[in-house]
Amino acid sequence: MKTNRPAAESSSAKPVSILFRKPFLVFMMVLLVVLGWLFRRAFHPDYMMFSNDGPLGLNSAACNAAPAFFSGIWGDLNWLGLFNGSAAPGISGGLNWLLGPFYLGKFYAFISLVILGGCAWFFFRQLGMGAVAALLGGLAVAITPDYFCDACWGTASHPLCYAMNFLALGLVVSKQQLPAWVRYPLTGMAVGIGVVEALDIGAIFSVFSAAFVVFHTFVTSKRPVKGLFQGGLRVGTIAVFAALIAASTLFTMIGTQIQGVVGTQQDEATKAVQWDKATWGSVPPTELPGLIVPGVFGYRMMGFDEGQPPQEAYWGTAGRDSAWDRYFDSGKQGKPPGGGMIRWGSGGGYVGVLVFIGALWALLQSFRKENSAFNPTERKLIWFWAAIGLVGLLLSFGKYAPFYRLLYSLPYVSTVRIPAKYLHILNWSLLVMFAYGLYGLSRRCMDSAASPRDLVSQLQTWWSKASIFDKRWVKISWLVLAACAVGWMFYSSKRAWLVGHLQEVLFDAAHADLIATFSISQAGIFVAFFAVALGLFTVALSGYFSGRRVLIGVCLIAAFLVVDLTRVGSRWVATYDWKGRYLEGADNDVIRFLKDKPYKGRVAIWPFGLPAQYQFVQQVYHDTWKQNIFQYYNIQSLDIIQMSRVPREVAAFEGAMSSDGSKDTLFRIARRWQLTNMRYLIAPAAAQSMLNTELDPERRFQPRMIFEFYQSREGGSILARTNAFDQNRLQFALFEFTGALPRVRLYSNWQVSTNDQATLTQIASKDFNPEQTVLVAEAISQSQGSSTNARPGTVEHTSYTPRRIELKTKAESPCILLLNDKHDPTWKVFVDGKPAPMLRCNYIMRGVQLDKGDHTVEFRFEPSIRGLGLSVAMDALGVMLIVFVVQRWRRGEGEGVKEVAA
Repeated sequence: MKTNRPAAESSSAKPVSILFRKPFLVFMMVLLVVLGWLFRRAFHPDYMMFSNDGPLGLNSAACNAAPAFFSGIWGDLNWLGLFNGSAAPGISGGLNWLLGPFYLGKFYAFISLVILGGCAWFFFRQLGMGAVAALLGGLAVAITPDYFCDACWGTASHPLCYAMNFLALGLVVSKQQLPAWVRYPLTGMAVGIGVVEALDIGAIFSVFSAAFVVFHTFVTSKRPVKGLFQGGLRVGTIAVFAALIAASTLFTMIGTQIQGVVGTQQDEATKAVQWDKATWGSVPPTELPGLIVPGVFGYRMMGFDEGQPPQEAYWGTAGRDSAWDRYFDSGKQGKPPGGGMIRWGSGGGYVGVLVFIGALWALLQSFRKENSAFNPTERKLIWFWAAIGLVGLLLSFGKYAPFYRLLYSLPYVSTVRIPAKYLHILNWSLLVMFAYGLYGLSRRCMDSAASPRDLVSQLQTWWSKASIFDKRWVKISWLVLAACAVGWMFYSSKRAWLVGHLQEVLFDAAHADLIATFSISQAGIFVAFFAVALGLFTVALSGYFSGRRVLIGVCLIAAFLVVDLTRVGSRWVATYDWKGRYLEGADNDVIRFLKDKPYKGRVAIWPFGLPAQYQFVQQVYHDTWKQNIFQYYNIQSLDIIQMSRVPREVAAFEGAMSSDGSKDTLFRIARRWQLTNMRYLIAPAAAQSMLNTELDPERRFQPRMIFEFYQSREGGSILARTNAFDQNRLQFALFEFTGALPRVRLYSNWQVSTNDQATLTQIASKDFNPEQTVLVAEAISQSQGSSTNARPGTVEHTSYTPRRIELKTKAESPCILLLNDKHDPTWKVFVDGKPAPMLRCNYIMRGVQLDKGDHTVEFRFEPSIRGLGLSVAMDALGVMLIVFVVQRWRRGEGEGVKEVAA
């Protein structure tokens, strides 16, 4: 059965036909070589890929162990413990289970981009595009900086989401004779896996994918009204199967990110208050040039403490806190905001100059009614992609334009942060239009027979016969290039103004000078790349790359794409010496002490500002110890690494325990540490006097060990060594706070307090003695314990894991067992093997009531697994359907994927 393509394609040159006999194999070889080179250091045994959202330490923590993480994750290493939902039974979860934390850390980004490129290639081929357009289009998708940098930053699940939507749309447009009961359920599963992988981004993509299904059905149907009805039915089927396969994720997302979270209420007052937080991460329209002029506003990597050259620092306004916006808008009236970021970062949204040229050419060609490079259906589909690209762009402006306000008024949109996520839709549309441009261009090339003319002769001959459209395109394109060159010279002349502006936004003079030089140079480099891209596109348009020269054209375009796109994306490929960070960096007495029975006491850092010479300890603690070493060795910290959506009970407890710095509230800092089992504090060694006077007059802070930081080699890991106190050295101490409540304790004296606000007030009061009395939120049978000071008995740990805690108690009277871990309904308690009511004590802790005598108390983490079984069953069904489709195509039933040469 023949494919529908221009007749000229059948006359492709023999070398090209031979080379593309296995187009997918050729594409994968090219993709693997390119990605393998970019990620080459990940293949070295001593190096690990940087991951902001999934570092090796976090993935190696016992609480995140596979396969238990599919049923739920109790994050016991931070704060009082938190329910972190469950790992989704999707691609990422499967890779984690299959590869383990170590190899996942090395190859997660690499694998996700290979899958993304493969799914994009599949989509382009199912659209009917030739092998050339699919190869170059798929390559561009895999290495486009927006998606590539996303993967390298540590969110490789996002490219997997984009991949699944490419796969879904490929199934929708495929000419394969697939039964509807296979095609649309499988499409829905692909969309659902996208939601599983990227949550809100997956939901955003699913909406646009649904729009595509309706539009595609409409434009390909002979009866438009029937097409709309069919499109609606198909979207309904897709939505059902997407929801079924994502059931586990949806339950988790609702339970951990919407229900019981501060600011998720849908009343107008709450949504108005949340506007600033929800629109953090908006794209400033003034920075749109950065989409095609990479680096002009700098780049955001990990900060130049991780190796980023200081001249590349991002200096725009993306991620700026609204308080700073108001400050600058007012002409800097009053004091600068005391908190909030003045900038976060961008610089990874570059679309590629050749990608932009190809997409624009395809769009303009689609408006030609006669002699267009596209048929009527293709033209309409290009319009669709252009339209959703525009929608994505306008919504990405967030707080800087009125468009996002309209979307924000819809239910639960206020729970989605960072409007810049909609830029992913813009990139999606441009990449698809670029592939269409390549396809249209390949048709043009094939229209010209192989010619022995040299390049100049070919250009002259073509120009004499070129259409008015082509001539206008070439003339205007080169005029735009000239205008860009003039613009660059003008920008260069404004260097002094740029340096002054950079100083206004809080860069020092020396740093501002470096940034200005770099920004101007990046604009100049863009002009050079623009010129090369235009030259390459013009030569291709002339038909020079026809016949045997097709291979030359493909190689030149591919090489340009790789150089142009990876010159930006490669800046995000960061690796580190994992042995130095996790093994050498933890080889000290402090870490060895803390990792021994870490469930006995939590760790925290000095809570106040420090003189400049001491601030290094806070950097090491927050960046290296807390986020990496503590996770790797299961050391429990009271600090929260990241909590973008704060549960209401967490906000209430922390609010009650907060201090405004006055003498009347300063004691709350030590009270918070006391109630939360914060037993070890890292602080300057000279801080003991302040700790035992201002924070705790009872003088319960005692140094356990004195240490200092050092490096054994330049650029090496930050190490620590213990030594004797010397006031002339820059030393730190691990203080033990003996006033901290033990992790578990028995109380014969308790008090029922069912009013939460009253409980918070009482535990934050100086008059309350947490060592003598525990407050119980439930109305238990005995509302008050003994008022005597008799010993209630003893309790000790016999077993501890993040999912199960076993205790042995010897109660000398009826008592309350207090466990200073966060109360959560995902936990159940058993006394002597029998279920018992779990109490909420001291507002937020766990407890259980015990009778006199010896008992075995067991706390078990038993979260609801609603949706898990359904999601796993749908995963299995999806695999069976894929096997069915592959076998059907291999047997040649239906058209199959034809081997088209161009």
